[in-house]
Amino acid sequence: MKIECIGCGVTIKSKNLNLDTMMGHCEHCNSITSFSSLVQENRSEVMKSSAIRPQIDIEDIGSIKIEETHNAYQITRKWYSHAVFAMLVFVIFWDGFLVVWYSMAFSDADSPLMVKLFSIVLVAIGLSLTYAVICSFINKTVIRLDTQKLTVKHGPIPWFGNRKISALNIRQLYVKEKVHRGSDSTTYSYNLNVITNDDRDIKLLSRIDDPEQARAIEQVLEKQLGIKDQAVVGEHLLEKNLDM
Repeated sequence: MKIECIGCGVTIKSKNLNLDTMMGHCEHCNSITSFSSLVQENRSEVMKSSAIRPQIDIEDIGSIKIEETHNAYQITRKWYSHAVFAMLVFVIFWDGFLVVWYSMAFSDADSPLMVKLFSIVLVAIGLSLTYAVICSFINKTVIRLDTQKLTVKHGPIPWFGNRKISALNIRQLYVKEKVHRGSDSTTYSYNLNVITNDDRDIKLLSRIDDPEQARAIEQVLEKQLGIKDQAVVGEHLLEKNLDM
C-alpha cells in the first residue's frame, strides 16, 4: 500500500511512516499526512473478501476423484477437457504442414543452411505441441497429503511441475488467475499456489481451466491441513462470490 503526500502527491518513504500515530512525513515538501483512513479501507477489503467465500462441493467437480485412507488424503485430477480437441486440430494441421516443409527443405541439396535450421526449430515446436496434446488426453495429476508432506505428481507420461512440500510448512493456499492474450482473443487459466511459513510463494497446480475446480481443491486441502481460509493479495475471487 502506497501512501501519497496530501501536499505534493509524492509517495512517502516507508521509513517516514509512523504506524503508531498513522502519520507520515514527506521529505519533499515537509508536510504531514494521515493514512489511518487508508489502513481502515484496506482492512475492510480484506475482511470483505474473506467473508464472501461459499464452500464448493468438490464432489460436483466431475474431473476430480477423492480417495481417503487412515493416514493419507488423495485427490486425482484428470487433465482432459473438451478444449483439448481444438488444440488437437491445430496440431494435426501444424504437423501436416511440417511434413511438407521438411520434405521440401531437405530434398533439395541446394537449400540454404538457414532454411534447414529453421525447419529443425519448427519440428521441435511441433513435437512439443504433439507431446502436450497427448498428455492432455492421458495424464492425471495426483495430489497426496499425509501427516508429513504434500506431494503433486503428473503422469503416467512424464511432465514437469512435480512438487513435494512439508505439510507443517504450509501457511495458506490461494487461487491466482492468469491471463493469456492472443492476437484476437483472450483466455484465462488458474493456478493453485501455496504460501509457506517462510514466505515462499510456490505454484502447486497450473493451467486449470475451471476456477471452481481450483477453489474446490484449495478448500479440501485447507480443511485437511487445519488451515483457516484467509484472503491473499492478488488471489482470484469467483464472480458469483462478488454478487452476494
